[in-house]
Amino acid sequence: MHGRKTAESALVESAERSRAIFDALEEGIVLYEADGTVSGCNASACRIFGLTEEQILGRGPRDPAWRAIRPDGTPFEPESHPAAITLLTGQPCSQVIMGIEQPDGTRAWISINSRPLRRPGEAEPFAVAVSFSDVTRRKSTEEELRRRASQQSALADLGRHALEGTEIEVLMDEAVRHVAAVLGVELCKIVDSGPSGLRLRAGLGWASDESGCLRPVRLTGGGIVSERLSGIAAPIPGRERPWGVLSAASRADRDFGPEDLEFLEAVANVLAVALEQEELRQKISKSSYEWRITFDAIPHPVLLLELDGRIVRLNEAARDLAGLPFSEVLRRTVGKVRDGEPWRTIALLLDQIESRAGGGSEGAAAQVGDEQGRTWDLSLSPVLSPDGQRGVVALARDLTDLVRLQESLRRSETMSAMGVLVAGVAHEVRNPLFGISATLAAFTSRFKRRTEYRRYVEVLQGEVDRLSALMQDLLDYGKPLRLLLEPTRVGELMEAALAACEPFAAQAEVEVALSGGEGLPALVLDRKRMVQVFQNLLENAIQHSPRGGRVAFRAEPAAVGEPEGILFRIEDAGPGFQPEDLPHVFEPFFTRRRGGTGLGLSIVQRIVEQHQGEIAAANRPEGGALVTVRLPRRPHS
Repeated sequence: MHGRKTAESALVESAERSRAIFDALEEGIVLYEADGTVSGCNASACRIFGLTEEQILGRGPRDPAWRAIRPDGTPFEPESHPAAITLLTGQPCSQVIMGIEQPDGTRAWISINSRPLRRPGEAEPFAVAVSFSDVTRRKSTEEELRRRASQQSALADLGRHALEGTEIEVLMDEAVRHVAAVLGVELCKIVDSGPSGLRLRAGLGWASDESGCLRPVRLTGGGIVSERLSGIAAPIPGRERPWGVLSAASRADRDFGPEDLEFLEAVANVLAVALEQEELRQKISKSSYEWRITFDAIPHPVLLLELDGRIVRLNEAARDLAGLPFSEVLRRTVGKVRDGEPWRTIALLLDQIESRAGGGSEGAAAQVGDEQGRTWDLSLSPVLSPDGQRGVVALARDLTDLVRLQESLRRSETMSAMGVLVAGVAHEVRNPLFGISATLAAFTSRFKRRTEYRRYVEVLQGEVDRLSALMQDLLDYGKPLRLLLEPTRVGELMEAALAACEPFAAQAEVEVALSGGEGLPALVLDRKRMVQVFQNLLENAIQHSPRGGRVAFRAEPAAVGEPEGILFRIEDAGPGFQPEDLPHVFEPFFTRRRGGTGLGLSIVQRIVEQHQGEIAAANRPEGGALVTVRLPRRPHS
């Protein structure tokens, strides 16, 4: 009997010792019977669950009082409980994370392991031992790290967009998306002050109602509604005042912490930097545009060159002169933009500046004519950039009109002085010439039957006629022009000039073809003098054309971009002008024709210029001469 009591005492002591050890474990231990109910638990299980042993015993995994959730916040189904799985399959489960709600409303997170208990020789478990540890602090730390990582990632992504110059509207959309994701809210917006109040610049879950007020929008149901929200807001700093406000809100009853506000303020600061950069870009863009239109408004070609001749910048006038797109001219060497002037001389002047010792600040200048007859005044000035790079600004001024005006003025002065002289000479010579002519006529009448005098009389009569024609030309050249202006149809003017020289054309066996005169607007001009102009030019063309040749007399409107008027062209198939004679063909007394006075084209030029027109002589590429006369619709008073 004594031995039996001793054994029972030992068993009780062993059980108490095991219970003490069981309760002393840091991990919670729960024993589930085969029917799924709890038959035992230790003190740590009570502490972690926040329940007494009596409240735990008898519960099963399916008991809704557990209110368990998964790490993603979804409910933890009873059949997914590790104890239920082990009872069903006999397989252990390890490190299953579960969230449980304690009686005081706080949530605890546990890591669960389940192991089956079997009797010797039995396959099915008769119970399951579930051990679990409180990982709430660890999970909070992990969540904090994940939260901070997501914040850092969001800020880094927004910062990258800001540095890359992403459009500000796109950046704002990205900002509200990141804030909503990181803070776990349904509503986020950016507003600024518009002309009629707050203006929504970017938003998630927000819209304006009919009165213009901003209200949250539900994705389902009745559209815009009034409701209570929990939220935080941070101003977006500006230079003088806040630019706007970034806010985040939730429909849930939620407390936002200081770290949430700190993140929101960090995003607001990124937006402030991006907005400041955007404002700076707009100012730079505006300044660049104003500089470009000012640069392009300069009527003269302007180029910014490197010392090796490469083009860095050029204005619209320079691009037009080059006749090439901007992309093809940029970085090209100035001497290789086009063959000819003024590009060749610009390159030579640039070489002069570059060859000077030490560079210096002295520029270079020259005047040069191009193949189109234009005169360019070129000036190159060295410049120094803020970073110390040397360059050259080249300016090309088209002085063609000024040179022509100066030449016209000099020619007018010369012709005026010469006109007075030749008129006086002609007047003085005309009286003796009239006496010679009368005497020759009397001599011819008296001795007309004397054949031995006939040859001498004919020579004398020819020379007297030539001198009379010269005197008449001299008188016409020296006489001041008084124009009798009247509206005249172009076709009528051309036909009158053709009729005047038809006998001469028939004698020379040369065809004169008119074209383009009909349908053109009438010109206000001195009809008689302008017929004289075209008659003189047509007779010159006929005289230099081969027999059977053709003279073309055409009229056409002035080209687009030129002063309004009519352009007349007279073309022949003769030998053309000698290249060295072209600069002199309109000078008084210049002629290559035997017996010519050299005043015909001078008188023609004078009449044309009195009508404020232009006349030019050139050679046709296919051979023959070309004379162009440009007349305005109406001369200016």
